[in-house]
Amino acid sequence: MQQMEAAAQRTTRSDGPEERRVYQPTNGRARLMAVLDDVRRGLELSRLSVALGWLDIKLRYRGSILGPFWLTLSTAVMIAALGVLYARLFHMPFGEYLPFLSISLVMWSFISTVWGRAR
Repeated sequence: MQQMEAAAQRTTRSDGPEERRVYQPTNGRARLMAVLDDVRRGLELSRLSVALGWLDIKLRYRGSILGPFWLTLSTAVMIAALGVLYARLFHMPFGEYLPFLSISLVMWSFISTVWGRAR
């Protein structure tokens, strides 16, 4: 941390009632140290991220009988139904096609949710 401060250019910003120092690294090693420090600080807040995510899921599905498990159940039913359909259409064994379909649908759901909420 001290090496990063020594190699970084110090600037002060006043965006509101308080001032904050922003470190802008000037060389490659200082930039790498800044990235690693940022990742470390983010990992220190992982319990907070999990708690906020779980609270969001509980609040979203509070009126449902199945509750937060509806996410998993609906995804599993969709993957099973599409897996049977696409495996027959593409003449592939169900067991070989299912992992690819599962990963792609979960990733697509994640990307579309992130993109939709970013707007």
